[in-house]
Amino acid sequence: MPGPDYVRDREALSRLLDRWGVPADAYELDLRPVRDDGRLVDDVVMIGPAGRKWAVWYRERGKEHNRREFDTESLACLDLAMRLRRYRVGK
Repeated sequence: MPGPDYVRDREALSRLLDRWGVPADAYELDLRPVRDDGRLVDDVVMIGPAGRKWAVWYRERGKEHNRREFDTESLACLDLAMRLRRYRVGK
């Protein structure tokens, strides 16, 4: 499992999730409300700044669920990676 230094920011997290084969529509790292294809971002795990902290939550039907806040981006990235680890197949 990756540690906080391994997923130190969203860029490193994106590379990790890509290596794991996690579908891009399972998460949102840039807080975009609409995907490139015009669909609303929903039914995804999201990460973003929350004041002086970072938050990770699941968005479903436009509402936040299971929100957790962290002191650093690195810890938030680790939480998001662990939420999506079920996609890691043969990696």
